[in-house]
Amino acid sequence: MKQWFYAFSMAWGMFLAIPNPFPKWDEAARERMLVCLPFVGVIVGGIWALAAWFTGLIALPRAVAALLLAALPWLLTGFIHLDGFSDVCDAMLSRRDLPERQRILKDPHCGAFGVICLVLLILAQFAVFFSAEQTPAVRPEQLMTGVSPDKLAEMLSAPARGVRFGLVPNPRLALLISIGLIPVAVRACAGLAVLSLRPMKTSQYAALGAAEAETAEPPELKTEGVADLSYRGKKKAKDEAAETDENAELGSEKRLLRRTKRVHILALSLILAAAVIAPAVLFGTLGLAPAAAALGYWLFAFIGYRNLGGMNGDIS
Repeated sequence: MKQWFYAFSMAWGMFLAIPNPFPKWDEAARERMLVCLPFVGVIVGGIWALAAWFTGLIALPRAVAALLLAALPWLLTGFIHLDGFSDVCDAMLSRRDLPERQRILKDPHCGAFGVICLVLLILAQFAVFFSAEQTPAVRPEQLMTGVSPDKLAEMLSAPARGVRFGLVPNPRLALLISIGLIPVAVRACAGLAVLSLRPMKTSQYAALGAAEAETAEPPELKTEGVADLSYRGKKKAKDEAAETDENAELGSEKRLLRRTKRVHILALSLILAAAVIAPAVLFGTLGLAPAAAALGYWLFAFIGYRNLGGMNGDIS
């Protein structure tokens, strides 16, 4: 349990700009960090949803509220994801060969393509929140045609066209829950992408599978020395026994690494399923935002993965 606490603390320190009240670091817990990413998303999503509720409570102007809600997740994460997004756009849109795209990806300078894509992303997120209010089911001209009070009340209480409620017909609650679960779903996708897609050789995530890669090929001890022995007897038997023990140890370590990886993938998959299915069941079409965010993540992550020759921190 202590290792999981360390892993969560490490994920907090790396992916949140909020000061960690209990900073801990242990390299032995590094492989668990990816499983803790959705819980970092819980913090971001919780603050994001609380801010959305508060802006409605104090009746902020729509433009101001939209600006605050669009910028808040980037402020909470220290703009680390915008930096990676800009680098990926620069590399992909350069239309160079793969080695040059990978070089551009690691270049700390921001190019024109990255700036343009950042502006478009910021405008898109602002537009989403600015237009997030539910479209009324009644048009203004209908209010001037002598509609009866009962009919008008029915029209105003009806959902917008195309909206299907789930078990909880509460649009405001659906919006808040969906906002809170978007960071959870996206970070679960990020963990799954890093664990399931081949990393670039220069990626920091390549180190997570380094031990497994080392056990995939036998070390020199396994192929040297035994065939060159020119004598028989106790020394050869001792060497062969040592080799057998080492092979068994390497095989056991490899199986353990694979089993741990499968467990982590299963845990992230369950978290992702809960984050996208629960709001859809509870709120119907109004709860599909986490699923849409997860789908968008996989689409763009796969495009980046294919175009840049592997997965790395900027893509994830």
